[in-house]
Amino acid sequence: MNLEDDGHCFACGPENRVGLKLVFRVDRENRSARADVTLAKHFNGWKGITHGGIVSTLLDEAMIYACGALGWLSVTGEITVRFRKPVPTEKQLLVEGFVLEDRRRFITAHGRITLLDEILAVASGKMLPVKRVDDIRLYLQDRHDG
Repeated sequence: MNLEDDGHCFACGPENRVGLKLVFRVDRENRSARADVTLAKHFNGWKGITHGGIVSTLLDEAMIYACGALGWLSVTGEITVRFRKPVPTEKQLLVEGFVLEDRRRFITAHGRITLLDEILAVASGKMLPVKRVDDIRLYLQDRHDG
């Protein structure tokens, strides 16, 4: 599989004018990634509540970026999302992903969305490593600067 970044990813692409434009901070030591995001109301499902597909996208992207902490560009093989409470739009949220286990053929990961330390949604996933990169931070910096 050839992964080519054209900057138009719906979740993190800086060139996607209708996308989420997420910017994750990747922590190699803790095998994690995190981003702050405030979603506009055009991402509503119901008034003031983020659409479930957008919530799933946030969690998926956080887990993919967490895999980047291991130096892997990955794709999602499987994801399970649990919606604990409504995820509001127009409030600053913290989206986090964590690598739980690197099993060579797949990486198990966990994601969560919080508001003021209250967990609103969680996910677990099996991410498929596709391409090794020397330093994901440099890859991401080139991508956002170039």
